[in-house]
Amino acid sequence: MPKSNLNFGSIELEQANTIYYSLSQNDGSYNYSFNIDGKLITGACGYLTNNELNKRLVIIVSKRNLVGCNQ
Repeated sequence: MPKSNLNFGSIELEQANTIYYSLSQNDGSYNYSFNIDGKLITGACGYLTNNELNKRLVIIVSKRNLVGCNQ
């Protein structure tokens, strides 16, 4: 996130996790970093603006470690 850092902790195969964050953010992209079996996967997806309500970002990591994002 542009103004903060979120840590989902460990997420097991086929599991989900939800984190809520402050509406007071700088505009910018969601940046992600996953450590899967010792391999670091990083990138960016989606866009966040200050005080944006009802925003939902879904990040899916496939079995081949490909990352997909939906807003």
